[in-house]
Amino acid sequence: VKKGLKVVRLKGGDPMVFGRGGEEVAYLRDHGITPEVVPGVTAASAASADTLTPLTTRSLSRNLVLSTAVDLEGNLNTTWLPLLPTSTVCLYMATASAPSLCKTLLASGAPPTTPLLFVRNASLPTSTHRRYTISDVAAMTDSNPLFSKDDRGLLLLGKGIGSS
Repeated sequence: VKKGLKVVRLKGGDPMVFGRGGEEVAYLRDHGITPEVVPGVTAASAASADTLTPLTTRSLSRNLVLSTAVDLEGNLNTTWLPLLPTSTVCLYMATASAPSLCKTLLASGAPPTTPLLFVRNASLPTSTHRRYTISDVAAMTDSNPLFSKDDRGLLLLGKGIGSS
């Protein structure tokens, strides 16, 4: 860039939604470079389209929550839990923590039949998805291949997820 060349940093998804876009913009600005960010399609929207599952419905999910499943220290993030009854919750980087997350949801009083949808590689030819309930996933073990520690899958949950 400093030599007058155009440089592109290409990412999947939207770089400003859990994609470190803000950190990269700050770094470039600190080094005297004015970046241009082209928005992408965030994984939640791609998963919705891939699976023909609406993220919101007028009668079941009036809110949409985009969150990470764990915080920076690796602890479960459940700050969105009070919104679950009226929301669709899309949890990024959620695959590895899914069983413990679902156990926490059940212990917090979430209905066992709450629909849950795993989506990997949304919008790509390798996209896969599976539907469960939170009680199904809570009963699975962490050693299940579905919960790969290296996988950055998306987990969508809420009453609206079961409506399609």
